[in-house]
Amino acid sequence: DASGKAVAGLVYRPLSNPVTFAGGCASEDFRISELDIPDQPNLTGFLTTNGGISSFTEALISELGFQRVRSGGAGNKMLMLLEGKGATYIQDRGVSRWDTAGAQAVIEAHGGTLSKLTALARDQSLESYRYLKSP
Repeated sequence: DASGKAVAGLVYRPLSNPVTFAGGCASEDFRISELDIPDQPNLTGFLTTNGGISSFTEALISELGFQRVRSGGAGNKMLMLLEGKGATYIQDRGVSRWDTAGAQAVIEAHGGTLSKLTALARDQSLESYRYLKSP
């Protein structure tokens, strides 16, 4: 929207069997999904990139007593959150708007949040990302 809020989105995982996806628009109270839900959710899974992670993220995983769950793709990791295959995901490296805007709208439509870690650390608020045109 005009304020940069992610409004609606669709995340599609074409290479899984079965194919999985989730879509949503919170302002329209719309949610749709076909997800691969495990029998038991992974309540201590910390979703990360397949590659290297920052020392901050490594220390946080250890301090929380979580287990690292490696996975590719920002949208894929957000589907994994909805599926219960992990409990948290921190983006500790730069990603582009097209990697997260649609997925953020899906997460929010399904009752979750994609929040800035800086705001959470500052005052424990859940400040959403905004996607405004670059100057």
